[in-house]
Amino acid sequence: MKVAILGAGAMGALVGSCFQKGGAEVWLVDPFEAHMKKIAEEGLTINLTIGGKRVEKIKMNAVTNPEEAGVCDVVVILVKGMYTKSAVEGAKALFDENTFVLTLQNGVGNADILSEIFGENRVGYGVLNLASVLVGPGEINANYRTDIEGSYNIHFNSNVRDENTTALCKKIEKILNDGGFKTLYSEDAEMFIWHKLITNCCVNLTCAMTRLTMGQLFRAPDGAKLHKEIIKELCAVANAKGIPLDFEKEWKDWHHSQTETDWPHYPSAAQDVFNQRKTEVDFLNGAISREGDKFGIETPVNDTIVMLSHIIENTYNIQYKR
Repeated sequence: MKVAILGAGAMGALVGSCFQKGGAEVWLVDPFEAHMKKIAEEGLTINLTIGGKRVEKIKMNAVTNPEEAGVCDVVVILVKGMYTKSAVEGAKALFDENTFVLTLQNGVGNADILSEIFGENRVGYGVLNLASVLVGPGEINANYRTDIEGSYNIHFNSNVRDENTTALCKKIEKILNDGGFKTLYSEDAEMFIWHKLITNCCVNLTCAMTRLTMGQLFRAPDGAKLHKEIIKELCAVANAKGIPLDFEKEWKDWHHSQTETDWPHYPSAAQDVFNQRKTEVDFLNGAISREGDKFGIETPVNDTIVMLSHIIENTYNIQYKR
């Protein structure tokens, strides 16, 4: 199986390494030239910090020009949501009429964009339960666990389940499991996507706006209350979509996870705002607002987060200037 990872930063490179170890022919495709060159020449260095510290070195093809990779059987999309359409349009050489397109991006809405481009029959969607940080060109720090009952590093589904698509997805599942990631192809993927959305909606843009780490925000006055309101709206929308998230349980689990650990890091959107970049708000809290509108469910807290995020992103050049 020939697999391209479109968007091969920290997370994309890690996912690509698993496909490679599982027996696929992998092509990393990303505009970060120094990163791609280092991997192509020396391999990807992975510093693993869970389950005993160790270092892996994985050889993969890595290019900035999609034409060097050519048509692939599977293309995994891991660019940020706001770049999905432009990234795909700039990488047409990776696709033909048989290419299966799998989004493992954060949030909700990317599969809809891809379905408009390729048609529903060729699109799959899923969620990652992994952590990866780019240390420098060709080197990442990776954290993930495979020993937690009922938890998967990758959980994905496809828009259709005909015989050919199911066979392909089962093959993807096997390759990833053989490569070291606990992976499941099942109809429950959307449940896991929305479950992860709780984390992203609670911490990404809220930490960006408050300039606090995840732990600092939760412990700040009204921090926990803000998280609770975000989760309440998210669960109401999920339930309307037929996704059985129980608010009381999700809030209890979230509260426990936040009080048991300090969480001393800044999520990706906070780093984006610090560096005056666009964020994925429209695929995170924006997804709650958007889906809420479809079902007539009011989501004032998430709506406000979206509006403030848009204001911040569109006024970087005049902030703190008289």
